[in-house]
Amino acid sequence: MKIVQITPFFIPNSGGVEEYVLQISEFLADRKFEVDVLTTNILRGQNRRLKNIERYNNVTIFRFTLSFH
Repeated sequence: MKIVQITPFFIPNSGGVEEYVLQISEFLADRKFEVDVLTTNILRGQNRRLKNIERYNNVTIFRFTLSFH
């Protein structure tokens, strides 16, 4: 089964939501679910972008650039 979680920020950003989504994702991945996280590529407090696709503890992270119209 494939599970997708969506969150505005994710690791390496730190915070309660980021930690909660990480723990749930790792829990599910350990039980052989395919887990993807969709998030932004912004590193809070820095003028730096993160990689668009990354694997972390059997979780695939897809990061997207925010665009406002």
